[in-house]
Amino acid sequence: MARPCYKLLTSFLVLLSFSCSIPGANAQAIRDTLKINTGGEYALNKHLYYYKDKVLRTPDYIFDSLTEKKFEALFPRKAFTAGVTDDYYWFVFTVKNNLPNDISLFFELNNPGLNVAKVYKRSANGFQLTGEAGDHLPFETRPLKYYDLVFPLQLNAGETSTIIALLDNTGDNLDCLPQLYDANTFNAKAERYYIVIGSITGIMLTAFVLNLFLGISLKDKLHLLYALYIISMLFEMYLLQGIDVQYIYPGYPVLSDIFKYLSPAIGLTLMAYVMQLFLNQTRQNSRLRIVVDIFKYFIILLIPTFLIIYFYFPEARTARGFYQQVFALTLALQLLLFFFSALEKAFQKYKPAYFYLVAIAYLWYGAIQYVITILGGGTKEMIEKQPNDLQIGIVAETIIVFFGIIYRYNLFKRENQALTLALKNEKLQFTEQIISTQENERKRIAEDLHDELGSNLAAIKLSVQKLPVEKNIYAPIISMLDEASADVRNISHNLMPPEFGKTKLEDILTYYYKQLSNEGDIRFTFHCIGYNQQFRKNDELMIYRIIMELTNNIVKHSNATESTIQLLHNDTHLEIIAEDNGKGFTEKETKGIGLKNIRSRIDYLGGNINIDSGNSGTTTIIHIPYKQ
Repeated sequence: MARPCYKLLTSFLVLLSFSCSIPGANAQAIRDTLKINTGGEYALNKHLYYYKDKVLRTPDYIFDSLTEKKFEALFPRKAFTAGVTDDYYWFVFTVKNNLPNDISLFFELNNPGLNVAKVYKRSANGFQLTGEAGDHLPFETRPLKYYDLVFPLQLNAGETSTIIALLDNTGDNLDCLPQLYDANTFNAKAERYYIVIGSITGIMLTAFVLNLFLGISLKDKLHLLYALYIISMLFEMYLLQGIDVQYIYPGYPVLSDIFKYLSPAIGLTLMAYVMQLFLNQTRQNSRLRIVVDIFKYFIILLIPTFLIIYFYFPEARTARGFYQQVFALTLALQLLLFFFSALEKAFQKYKPAYFYLVAIAYLWYGAIQYVITILGGGTKEMIEKQPNDLQIGIVAETIIVFFGIIYRYNLFKRENQALTLALKNEKLQFTEQIISTQENERKRIAEDLHDELGSNLAAIKLSVQKLPVEKNIYAPIISMLDEASADVRNISHNLMPPEFGKTKLEDILTYYYKQLSNEGDIRFTFHCIGYNQQFRKNDELMIYRIIMELTNNIVKHSNATESTIQLLHNDTHLEIIAEDNGKGFTEKETKGIGLKNIRSRIDYLGGNINIDSGNSGTTTIIHIPYKQ
């Protein structure tokens, strides 16, 4: 019995030594294999396992020395999240090509912000590096020139191979969505992605240019700040997607490592200033203004804090991770403050606030998912959805607030127009009161001149005629008294034409210019075409004063021999044309008191005046609209 037992023991030891001599015998405890039978996207999450370690190992160690119990399956999850970590993570999966031809596969991590990712493929000589990429490595070293970290894998017909990926994101937040595609599926996905990003870029750049133009032309600080905010958000989206490394600074990946901490702080600070200007939030009209300011200045303080950590304590990765967590919480609280600030202004009936409420709501939803991911909770939607809700929220908030700014501008424009109209009406009422007072005073003086002074002159004339002296002695006195009476009568009539309220303006002016032509040195011609009763008597009196002032200027200053005055009643307005063949006058003379009075009356009536003066005479054209 001893001999068979010895043989059995010997056979067992030989078999054990043989199995130990085979590379990867322990790893083969994970017998799960992803079989490629067709094209498309493959269910990699059902076949992927991961392992973490404080020590940076080799892929051969991972494959040969670890038992199945050391690995954790990704399934049923699709996305992998670890939060802020100091560990190195290894992904392992085995894939078999069941197709009769060689194929190209694309292994994508869906996180361009990883510091370093290395992918190894098992061969007869152990694991060989197929590619490395990350934002700590130059873009040109990537195995595929793509915004994300993508690793091409070649499999021959019938080949089975194990793939191991090292993820080094120590001191930072680690999350990713490992996916595997065939070539056609990946290329179609990439094409769709760049079309979407190109469209978003075009929209945001258009909004930037428009706000920059409006800010410069209108000298409005809100538009200028919003233009800067749009650029900062576009850059932030590029950072989140990894497009910054691909297109902006491909040879300097360290800039991406710096900006991914600084850009959100700068963008959130600009957002705070834009929100306060957009909502017109002040400490007088908002209880939340001081709280928003405290958070705003705290975020500004975070910028130099990070720079000190990054440049003076480069190995303090835990401090960098703590900074990221603090910022994430601050981001969520600040956006929540923005929401309540808009809600407060909405309760105050400030209409633009409704735009901001809609804009900030979805952005805050995306930010909450981002914060949970940073803190290690990891929502699969944040990682699996590309673009994710935070990125969609950034674009939506930018566009909605832009429309809100346009609405706010139109609202302010309407309010200013209403205020201007109110001030204009108030000014017109004040002018009307002044003019009414002047006209009443003119009327009183005219009546006093006619009744008092005219009667006294007539009485003096009768008394002189009764003097017991020769007629030839008091004849000159009688002549002077007659002349004085005529002057008083003319002045009285000029101040207030007799029976003005009952006489047509056309008849008053016809009589006036006929008398003026007979008594003066200038031959006046008066025409009135299409007479129509479109004006109140008060406005008609104002028109009369304008014509009298024009006539007075012609008589006193023109040195003319002929003049024509025309009143043309058009369908919508009255046109007054005054022409003379005099010497004209200079621009300086147009600012005299006479023309000032004319302009003030024309402004009151809502009209306009145009004067053309030269050596051959002066033509004045006045348009006065009919009042509805």
